[in-house]
Amino acid sequence: MSHSTDPDTSAAAAERAKRGKKIPAIQAAIVAILGEGPATARELHDEYTFQRTSNGWPSADLQDIRRRLTELKLDQKLVTDSGIRRNGEAVMRLAEEVAS
Repeated sequence: MSHSTDPDTSAAAAERAKRGKKIPAIQAAIVAILGEGPATARELHDEYTFQRTSNGWPSADLQDIRRRLTELKLDQKLVTDSGIRRNGEAVMRLAEEVAS
């Protein structure tokens, strides 16, 4: 039996999560949604939830979307609209849009 306080269990769970297909699927969905125009994390989550079933995407909560946004931004696939905020949240867009 494992416990959440066991570092070996936590490391094994993190490794399993990395191998999964959920993260790339959510990232691809975010990029697809942002292809329609810039959005905040909350707007992305709302649109993701709306399209999820019809596109076969895995379930994702707002925190999942925020994590994937951060990863995509670090991979330089997304950028923040310079100083633009909606409802207190930064507006994100595809980096290719900005480069062109």
